[in-house]
Amino acid sequence: MSYITVSRSSELQTLLRHLESSPWIALDTEFISERKYRSQLCLIQIAAEGILAIIDPMALKDTAPFWEFLCEHDHETIVHAFRSEMEFCFRYTKQTPKNLFDVQLAAGLIGTDYPCSFGGLLAQHIQVSLQKEETRTNWAKRPLSQRQVDYALNDVRYLSMLSRKIKKKLQILGRMDWYRAEMDAHLQNLIQEWEAPRWRQISGIANLDPREMAIAGELWIWRDRRAALADIPVAYILRDDLIIELARRKSPDPKRITAIRGMQRSDIAKQMSEISAAITRGLDCPESELPKRQEKPQFSQYTQMVQLIHSGLAMLCRQQHLAPSIVVTPLDIRELLAFRLGFVSANGSSVATPRLITGWRAEVVGDFLEDFLEGRTAIRFDKTHPQEPLQFVRYEQNADFRL
Repeated sequence: MSYITVSRSSELQTLLRHLESSPWIALDTEFISERKYRSQLCLIQIAAEGILAIIDPMALKDTAPFWEFLCEHDHETIVHAFRSEMEFCFRYTKQTPKNLFDVQLAAGLIGTDYPCSFGGLLAQHIQVSLQKEETRTNWAKRPLSQRQVDYALNDVRYLSMLSRKIKKKLQILGRMDWYRAEMDAHLQNLIQEWEAPRWRQISGIANLDPREMAIAGELWIWRDRRAALADIPVAYILRDDLIIELARRKSPDPKRITAIRGMQRSDIAKQMSEISAAITRGLDCPESELPKRQEKPQFSQYTQMVQLIHSGLAMLCRQQHLAPSIVVTPLDIRELLAFRLGFVSANGSSVATPRLITGWRAEVVGDFLEDFLEGRTAIRFDKTHPQEPLQFVRYEQNADFRL
């Protein structure tokens, strides 16, 4: 393969000038997520009309001009599994590209399993097979071998061809608008995740009371700042399970803190005053400002209903050539049941309208959900379908089949 290597600012500016005339840019990255606070960007691969290039962030140091270029121009940016690339882009620009096409997400809307690997998509849609020999390579080590470079470039050289195939099927099915709506929603959710403190993601926090949650939140904020300053993973500072245990004990007393197994490390002893102060801030939080628990609806048949509805919707999605995991998750069904049963959120307001009955999802599953929840759909065991024997069929309008 003939390609350009970019390792200097002047070379990057030259590449960007060439990219201005291309209507599309295929993008992939290689990075290392271990041992750092944030993922370390090690390589950027680019394909465009008449261009194949690798950008070396290890030599270039500042890749911001590239990410700014992606967001400022009207070309189509083509990716596979966009999260990592968009996280780097947002880190440098606080934006995402205007016209983003993710082949993985789009393929799920034409019936391909989601998520599907890049190799899987190539094999299914353009009959290309790639060797994945460098999946565990150390991308931060220099120099890169030719085998590593070829492997990296293969992740972008076929993206345009693959996107055209998938886009054509989307258009035939009339689902381009579905794709755009889904991509917009994914990007909005990711931006909210990147911008908001993520202390609610601490493993085990759902079992804490509001005061304990306030303490855990303060400890999370302290840990995050310390990890960022040291540029190391947050778990190296303090594990999630230790945050949960500290929150449950509700004590800033160093003696009670060090009594917890795992809190006897010498580096923790040096930070004891900061840990104690974080716990105190949580204890002093006014009642009116305490975090609210995210209550789940509780009734005897709740779990069974979620499983049953999920099975029906998954079957319906496959019949319509859609990846079930894109259309519906168990959380979507829990939100639907909470909405239909009139539950209220933690702050006393009504539960928001669930996404299963809005937008393009309403077109796909709306009638089924309405019929099932109103008793117009029955369930039967069909031995002629051994792979999916549980079948959902529309019941006669006036029949009574309740047990």
